[in-house]
Amino acid sequence: MGGGNSTNGCVLSIPLTARQMMENRTVASKKILDATIFAKNIGVKIIGLGALTSSLSKGGLDLIDKVDINITTGHAYTAYNVTKNIFELCRILDLDKTKITVAIVGAAGSIGSTSARVLARAGYQNLLLVDLERKRHFFEKLESELRNFNSGINIKFSHQIKDIINADVVITATNAPEALVEAGDLKVGAIVVDDAQPSDISENVFEREDVLVVSAGVVHTPNIETHFNFGLADKFDNFCCLAELLILASHKWDKHYIIDRATLESVDEIAEWGEALGFHLAKFQNPRGLISTEKLSEIKRIIHQK
Repeated sequence: MGGGNSTNGCVLSIPLTARQMMENRTVASKKILDATIFAKNIGVKIIGLGALTSSLSKGGLDLIDKVDINITTGHAYTAYNVTKNIFELCRILDLDKTKITVAIVGAAGSIGSTSARVLARAGYQNLLLVDLERKRHFFEKLESELRNFNSGINIKFSHQIKDIINADVVITATNAPEALVEAGDLKVGAIVVDDAQPSDISENVFEREDVLVVSAGVVHTPNIETHFNFGLADKFDNFCCLAELLILASHKWDKHYIIDRATLESVDEIAEWGEALGFHLAKFQNPRGLISTEKLSEIKRIIHQK
């Protein structure tokens, strides 16, 4: 990686389903710690926390004093690519960022809140922040930060998933073990950018021809093979959390990178480093496969005929 150099790595998995992890967090936390210790013992210098391993270790905070190993969560590069998907889709579908409403489901989390900051900084004018009612207090600080980027921004809060019915674009980024968004929750022409692992999108959503679902956390990493089948469209596609680790490895990073939450400075930094390696958005895809130009054209027609 980088200048023709190679770097060895490995993919470790936690042998629990998402529901098992969420329903028995003590067991899940122990297995995450065990995997981290194992990585240290086989010579790993830095680990990346993917999917639920990040949220269930408090973004790595539960690990840093227990194992002498460097950690990143992938949150910076993931938030960058989530929002880059939106920027690109708005360009292709001719959507005005000052007029559309973007809902963020899981807005109190690291990916959701960082994505909100990136969108506010980019001039998106209408945000609906959705999360559990008990997390409402978190939004006071977030709202202040968003208004610092964009004083005229329109921000609404909700703890009910049904309120995304009026959103033009929906980001999903929760740690829920089951799908949260059902077919009836979305308006005609809605665009869903799903970053959750496991997915927040119910299977019945894919049966609707009048909405678009895009897997957000996928980046194309040319000529880098993980020799692990993530179920993505191209053998050189990887999840952003892993891609962040690949970028850091190319820089021979020897300290923690993202613990807990990402800053916009780290988002900009990792984006620049990724671009230098030739990393870029993967082709639009979802669990059903690649999204065709015909599908994009049809969604554009539906949006603008309303």
